[in-house]
Amino acid sequence: MKKQLTGLTLCVLAILLLGSCREWRERMAENSRIYRLAEQHAETRAVAYIREKYGVEAAALGYDVQGSDVYMGGFYANAGVLVLMEQDGKQFFVYLNLDSESIFFDNFQSEEISAALETAVLERLALPMPEESTIKYSVWESGGWTVAPAIDGKGYSVQNMVNFRYDGQSGEELLNQMDDVFYTGYFCEDLSLDTLDLDPADWPDREDFWLRTGLIQFLDREHYERFLEQYEQMPTLYTMQEHAKYWPFLRGQLSLTLSYRSWDPNYEREYQSYVSASQYGLDFIGVMPFDPETCLAVSEDVPVWHMETKKDICDYEQVSPLLYLSYPEEWETGPVKTHILCTVPEDYFAEHGEPLYVGVYCHYPKQDLVYVYPKALDRTNASFGIARTAYMMDSATAPHEVQYALLRLVSREAIPQPTPGVM
Repeated sequence: MKKQLTGLTLCVLAILLLGSCREWRERMAENSRIYRLAEQHAETRAVAYIREKYGVEAAALGYDVQGSDVYMGGFYANAGVLVLMEQDGKQFFVYLNLDSESIFFDNFQSEEISAALETAVLERLALPMPEESTIKYSVWESGGWTVAPAIDGKGYSVQNMVNFRYDGQSGEELLNQMDDVFYTGYFCEDLSLDTLDLDPADWPDREDFWLRTGLIQFLDREHYERFLEQYEQMPTLYTMQEHAKYWPFLRGQLSLTLSYRSWDPNYEREYQSYVSASQYGLDFIGVMPFDPETCLAVSEDVPVWHMETKKDICDYEQVSPLLYLSYPEEWETGPVKTHILCTVPEDYFAEHGEPLYVGVYCHYPKQDLVYVYPKALDRTNASFGIARTAYMMDSATAPHEVQYALLRLVSREAIPQPTPGVM
């Protein structure tokens, strides 16, 4: 019986293997067909398409065959191709389908369409022109290409592809042709973002429409210019919301989302503003309504800051109170921002020395844990975040409370390391 089962198993495996080999050969043949068509027709078809649509001559600089990487199965090409084009120094993309004569998209008029859409968004929100902005949009049928095609070893980002020509259509007409509009504006003016809202009646009422608007307000022009000096690239709305190092430059951020897709809420509004305070000789900034003056507390605990690693043994002296976040009961059940940014002023370093270290005291259900951030604080890197729980741990093992203190290194003893190859 055992021998019969073994023989049957081998037969089944052989059939599966033959089927897999046949499927693989068919896929490789399809890949070869697509690559051959792309080499023969992709660039010439893209050039002809731009000539017919816009009446201009553009040069094709290369193309990327679209597809997907299948685990253990190699690359599965599809008939979609992205062609990199150039016209009078302006680079753009054309997307075409090798098996269709009618599927074409391009972003040749991306600047003109973006400007018209931005005007439409700002008019509906009654906002002035921002200092700078980004806008991304798409029409629903325009999927099928990768985010970053590679042409001649260089990666590209493909955005704002449409299948129509812009001939001065109104903002309302453009919005009605879009399925996804994501706008971010950066402002220096004194705007009332805390009361700003949108009226869904001003926007397309379609099942597939999705609007995401992010408005970021700096404290003033001086803080905006200082921000540009410090950071080379303007972060996205979500990055600036989550990373507290940006908060000292900002007055507030407003996110408005309108969606008629079944998996999204119909309308969602989130406003985030900041408040600053100085306590215990340190500077704090947090997200409203969690005022650092009311939700920041000190503990009477005095941990022993003694750290042992494989390389050294360190002892630290605590130079600040043991800080932790303490919220009123009414905030316990809802979603809350539990992050405060602490910045050490220069006179604090002058009094306690430089560098300083951040000690963390975690209270677990069964035991307490003490550790020290390896990266030191100094005048060039003087900030750290205070959170209520340790986010790197799941809820089942997260500590009940996390406390923070500034430390000064008292002693460091290096542990001799064994010489390689010597017993």
